[in-house]
Amino acid sequence: GNSQRKNRWRGTAGNFNSGEKSSQRTLKRIGLISAAAIILSIVLCIVLLGGGGYKGMVKKVVAAIEEQDVNALMDLSSDLYYGRKDDYEECEYFYNREVENLTEHFEEEVGRRYTLKYEIDSVRSATKKEKDAMLEGLSYEGYDEKAIKAVKEIKIVSVILTAKNGRRSEDQEVTMTVAKEKGGWKLLAIETVRSGIWW
Repeated sequence: GNSQRKNRWRGTAGNFNSGEKSSQRTLKRIGLISAAAIILSIVLCIVLLGGGGYKGMVKKVVAAIEEQDVNALMDLSSDLYYGRKDDYEECEYFYNREVENLTEHFEEEVGRRYTLKYEIDSVRSATKKEKDAMLEGLSYEGYDEKAIKAVKEIKIVSVILTAKNGRRSEDQEVTMTVAKEKGGWKLLAIETVRSGIWW
């Protein structure tokens, strides 16, 4: 009974660890497992830190708008807004206003319980002249010079947000300006392309 089970187990363990073929197989398995773990780690880092480039940034911004989560928008924002308390508060106020306006507009058109979908309508990189003008303006306004110099690229992304509630739907164009900084893509601004309803 019990002694046979113990011996069988010991024999299996002994066979597994003895002989050259077994140790080579074990080393191969360890190598494959290690390689798989390294690849998985790299993919996770790209997904979590890189966020899928500017498209990943847009997806996160849309999710934050849908959840009306201004704190999430601030977490996604450029390092420029973290230099001075006034800059941070101004940015937070602006995002809060934009999210409130979008939410009110969608609720008026389709009702309270809507889902938000999005489509990237167009993307363009800011020209060197546009980028320099934007960064010069920020410098003139007193934003953190180190954060300004960290901006490597700026993209202007036109996004069509669609609020859906049953059969009712409403589209709204939003322009997101995103900057590539040392930590990946960050949000510089959200601007709602206002319709006549908003004036």
